[in-house]
Amino acid sequence: AAGGEEHFTFEDVTAAIEKRLFLARLPPGTTQQEITEAFQQYGKITECRLIPGKSVAFIGFDKWASAHHALTDADGLKSLPKHRDGQTLSACFAERTSAVGRGGGAHLAKGDDNSRVFVGSLPADMNNDDLRKLLSPYGEVMAATLLAAKGSRRCGFVNFSLWGEAMDAVEALDGVVYPEVTGEPITVVLAEPP
Repeated sequence: AAGGEEHFTFEDVTAAIEKRLFLARLPPGTTQQEITEAFQQYGKITECRLIPGKSVAFIGFDKWASAHHALTDADGLKSLPKHRDGQTLSACFAERTSAVGRGGGAHLAKGDDNSRVFVGSLPADMNNDDLRKLLSPYGEVMAATLLAAKGSRRCGFVNFSLWGEAMDAVEALDGVVYPEVTGEPITVVLAEPP
């Protein structure tokens, strides 16, 4: 994965890459159906497009985590039915070339190692289990830690098992009004690495 110590915001990421993968090293004669069948286990597919005359395709997903799981399982590891022994796909996140140009998303081609989010504007009486429950629909929560309350609000950090899961949590929850907070939207952003 890319990123290292560099910190990317959700906006940085979505400006550079999409919830779809660029697949290369497809065997000759591969069909869209074969690609769809090989990747449907990862989640809802929104697009599957072979590029005519080339050994490449794009496959899109409705969730960042689905795309990231597919990438980590496929890149250099997955073979399709028409691959010869030992041949595998090459996979990376598809760049938004219209926005960043070719190569402009290369730093996020494999995603990022940082799967930590910051969650702010939470109710003061929330506990670590409540935080875990709030974020668990978006992926496997490895750790959920709240900081001490300041007034009527508190904040915390959640670590997911995969960066794509953190992206889904940010996309779904940032700016959403949390039920126990009167009209106050919560903040959910990609956190700086610890």
